[in-house]
Amino acid sequence: MLVPLIGTEFAIKSPIVASLYKLLLYKEDSFFKLHRDSEKEPGMFATVVVQLPSKYTGGELVVHHDNKLKTFDFSSTSNPVAEFSTFFTAFYCDCLHEIRPLTSGIRVCLIYNLCLIGENAPPVTAPTSSSAESKLGALIREWKRMEAKKPSKIIYALTHKYTQKNLSFENLKSKDKGLAMMLKQLSTEHEMTVLLAILKKTSSGNECGYDEDFDSEDPDSNCEREYELSNFRLVASSSSVSSSIYEKIKALDVDPDSEVIPENCWSSIEPYNKETEETGNAGVQVSLFYRHAALVIWPTEDVAEILNGRQLDLLEEIFLQEHAQTRGSPRNDVTEAKLLKWAKTLISGGGGSYGGGNNGTDLLSAIVGFDDLNLLKAFLQSRRSITPSKLAIILPQCEKYGWYSLSTELVGMFTVFGSGGKGRSKEALEMLRLIIGNVPNVTLNEEKRAVCLKLAQAILTSRKSCTGRSVSTKYWQTAAPAKTPAQKSAENEAEKEFLRDFYVTVKGIGFEMVPVVETTPLAVVVPVLFKLAVDAEKREETLENQCLDMIESVLNRMEVVASQRGVTPSWRRTDFKSCGCADCVSVQAFMQSNQMSMGFKMGKMRRLHLHRIMNQMTDVTHVTERFGNPQTMVISKTAKVGTEEFEEHRIAIGQKEKLQKLHAQQLIRLVKANVQARPAAAGTN
Repeated sequence: MLVPLIGTEFAIKSPIVASLYKLLLYKEDSFFKLHRDSEKEPGMFATVVVQLPSKYTGGELVVHHDNKLKTFDFSSTSNPVAEFSTFFTAFYCDCLHEIRPLTSGIRVCLIYNLCLIGENAPPVTAPTSSSAESKLGALIREWKRMEAKKPSKIIYALTHKYTQKNLSFENLKSKDKGLAMMLKQLSTEHEMTVLLAILKKTSSGNECGYDEDFDSEDPDSNCEREYELSNFRLVASSSSVSSSIYEKIKALDVDPDSEVIPENCWSSIEPYNKETEETGNAGVQVSLFYRHAALVIWPTEDVAEILNGRQLDLLEEIFLQEHAQTRGSPRNDVTEAKLLKWAKTLISGGGGSYGGGNNGTDLLSAIVGFDDLNLLKAFLQSRRSITPSKLAIILPQCEKYGWYSLSTELVGMFTVFGSGGKGRSKEALEMLRLIIGNVPNVTLNEEKRAVCLKLAQAILTSRKSCTGRSVSTKYWQTAAPAKTPAQKSAENEAEKEFLRDFYVTVKGIGFEMVPVVETTPLAVVVPVLFKLAVDAEKREETLENQCLDMIESVLNRMEVVASQRGVTPSWRRTDFKSCGCADCVSVQAFMQSNQMSMGFKMGKMRRLHLHRIMNQMTDVTHVTERFGNPQTMVISKTAKVGTEEFEEHRIAIGQKEKLQKLHAQQLIRLVKANVQARPAAAGTN
């Protein structure tokens, strides 16, 4: 009879059953702190307390719900016949309740779990007149139509307590499960993402005399509070990306005033940790740590704003998954707008440390899919790096939109890529060869040829920028040690190889090589010219007119260099910038002498002054010997002045005649080739 009566009072239409849970005996001073009953078996939605005949005072059962409380007093004080009577009370699991201390006697009661029968029975929660759930539902339905300032996300604090480990949709209890199911249904209809998360609060302040109210919610309180969200678990989303992605979200900031409901959610939460630090007369610095399980809701398209530009790698993963799953099928306007919004956020974030996963290749491929030239240009401008895989995606777009349309972006990418080191300029040259291909000069698209000329110049410019040595501004750092003869020889060989490969790559597009060889050391350019001649002879061909022009330019330069008076390398330096102080005057005299190294004894501040000046110079070291008083600063010159000029003069004298002979031979071959070609040409008329 009791179970049907409770079902009628609770308006439960599904079959229910009561199962005995335990017998409780309360003695004098016994009590039960404020708590909620956990779901002890499937389908449990309420607790039934059957009080057996007992004689006691105090021990009131107080039930809290929806900002109200109800007291049940079955003691001998209010019921003189209580020791001869049986009473019962039933309340929902999600209601807070407590047993106040017994002042005398013994109270005995039986506890039953009231459960729904059937696996598919809908969850039952305590009815509420609170506006929190209603406010949440209305906000979701009206979110996109709100014109006034609206929160970026909503954080709804759950009724029951959960640990970080067991927080999941499956483990939600009664009222929380019902709310999550409601949001799950609304998520698809209103393009929302719903997650479970842990809301954390840290309160810090001075607790003079351990004042219990120092963490008061009073806005005038001196307590400082910090909030964050973490430990995300997906409940539902209008996006089709995998749930594991959301678990990668790092801690998010929280605005407690506009984003958290109910507003009084912390009132029944005790801190799980407390840290104190004595600060003398200022009292005790206290930090209290709280956590609260919560449902988090935001518009799916706003995930970029939610991540706040700090997890672009995660946004890219979300974008690429969504893009891949909708590729090849018609997209509705909402999906297209959402993907475009994410793409623009990823592009705008490219100027920072974020460069795009997989070197940005997958992202570039997706950007191309929007068929939007301005979007593609923005991406290429933000990702100033080029790779063969990127180039393979970009080239068809150059053909599609025209080479001039993307020329600025390509030149910028090649320049930045090549400036990463001389090895990079070699890779850039290989990519330029991919662009040029084997198309003969006469059939090469004029736009494409013009762009290739710009790319070739960008490769040269970026390679030259790699020759500069970074200058230290810290006094304890010194210039790099002088290069060994083996290192210099290896560098020369690398320069020769690059110059030869560069010429072979660009000769078909008419790149003007004379200005290049005019600024290239003779030690590099002369061997390259001889190598090009040998290669042509192996192919039984003559050198191109462009190569002959290069040889002629170098010969003219050799004539000038050979006619000049030879330079003898010495240690004398004139590039020391003296400020006129006594120490600078002494160092300047040493720098202008033919002496290689010298020590200067002086205090730290005087050494610091010289270190800063020396750091602006090349081919010099300045190290402090850490002994003696004062300590000694040793300055050493690491390269003789005039070495490069001496080498240029030596090569000009030694190789000029040989290069002149080569030039003459190639001219004779060219004339013969032209003579032999005339009859063949005449025969075709």
